[in-house]
Amino acid sequence: FTLVRLKGRQAALSTAGMPPGFYYRCADGSVEEILMKGMPLGAMKNFPYAVHTMDLQQGDVLVLLTDGLPEQKNRSGEMFDYSRVRSALTASGALPPKDVIDTLVREGDSWMAGVSQDDDITIMAIKMKE
Repeated sequence: FTLVRLKGRQAALSTAGMPPGFYYRCADGSVEEILMKGMPLGAMKNFPYAVHTMDLQQGDVLVLLTDGLPEQKNRSGEMFDYSRVRSALTASGALPPKDVIDTLVREGDSWMAGVSQDDDITIMAIKMKE
């Protein structure tokens, strides 16, 4: 489970057993991996889930995804991995959100090179306007 609350320029992110989020900063083109350790939702009563907050600036992008893309294997059995997600976001972060997602999907498809997808792949990109 992943929860994002947006209020003005502030984003608050909390996860329960999900992959890291990725934060593209338009000002310098850097990408931060937001890894938050947490039990899957409902696994433990009263688990203290962490909340990560950030102030989004114009052009910044927050990317959330399931583990299907980074854990997808190619013909050699190698995983796509989170480093390739980060590289694809670094290369595409300045583009519109749909193009960021399309880039990640295209990179994943190229990596798999015809290998059947064995897990769901969900990607969401949120870009700060103004």
